[in-house]
Amino acid sequence: MRTQIRAALVGAVSFGIALLVVAGAQAGTIGFDGYMHGYDIDGDVIVEDGRQVMISASVNDAGPGAAIFDTSFGGANGGGCTSSGMGSGDDVDLCVDQGPALILQDIRFPDQTIVAGRYDNPNDEGSPVTRAGTLTIMFDDIVRLESILLIDVNGSAGQTLELVSAGGSRTYTVPAEWTGEPSAVNDGFLVLDLLDTSPQAGNTGSATASTDAGFDENAVTKLIITPNGSSAWDTIQFVPTPEPTTALLILAGLTGLSLAGRRRH
Repeated sequence: MRTQIRAALVGAVSFGIALLVVAGAQAGTIGFDGYMHGYDIDGDVIVEDGRQVMISASVNDAGPGAAIFDTSFGGANGGGCTSSGMGSGDDVDLCVDQGPALILQDIRFPDQTIVAGRYDNPNDEGSPVTRAGTLTIMFDDIVRLESILLIDVNGSAGQTLELVSAGGSRTYTVPAEWTGEPSAVNDGFLVLDLLDTSPQAGNTGSATASTDAGFDENAVTKLIITPNGSSAWDTIQFVPTPEPTTALLILAGLTGLSLAGRRRH
């Protein structure tokens, strides 16, 4: 009887620990609050909820690369938006009052001055003809990407966002003007759900997803963004996920303890 009780307890504990391992990770958010307007973020590593996250840009021609644009009204971080939300020489379309955001700069603005690690005139990519390249957000371990805030998806060709795992990828295609531009009747930003593969309606048309058969949404290692027009990104939500072997090792160890107990009795 005691052996049966021991086995039942070990089984219950095994199940509980497996659930904790799989579901116990806390959600993380990659945001850019605290970064100054114009900051050269290309190559930076952000530590968030146990993950190291690298921001890198692959630029075409003379593109300056990744930077921070402060979308806040009033330019609290030295930004390009006035208190009324109008631009002050940088890009009025990015004035959505969502704080500092990530941009890939337009190659038409190559001759900027960098002072103390900051570009003096940051501007997002604005033309599919002169597109600047791609942005890669790489994690040092696997995660489940849940959502991302898109700002000012503009131009004639929209953008793609590719979630990459070891076995394949999922690609979201976001149409031009999906967020719309900031106005009295439009926020100029929308959240793209990175777990939803059904069409996601926007200001014009819907964002759609295509998924490889081998893609694992719980084992994403990087996000590749290819803008074909102007845009900015912020508030990337993710959940760290354990290696599949972690839960299996715990279960195997507890199963071994259970069997050892049976042999002793």
